[in-house]
Amino acid sequence: MTNSDWQMSERSKLAARFFFANSDTIYSLPQANFGGGTAPGFPVSVKNNFRNFTLTHSYIFNPSLVNQAVVGFHRTFAVFDQSKVFNYSQ
Repeated sequence: MTNSDWQMSERSKLAARFFFANSDTIYSLPQANFGGGTAPGFPVSVKNNFRNFTLTHSYIFNPSLVNQAVVGFHRTFAVFDQSKVFNYSQ
């Protein structure tokens, strides 16, 4: 997690926020989907990569009028990997 604030002037402020997380999860008995559940001994590995970024500019015109512009980016990338204990050739 990274946060940054820059007070450009008495009325203007720029803020940036960035967060990322990588995680791995292994389901030994995964849930049943359209094709049915898997047999024991065939775990499923799920790798998740999360990315969040925002950039905010705030400007105070007067005590009752504030302008704020926000640009953001969010990405969740997951890889679902079913392990195989044997090959078809075996």
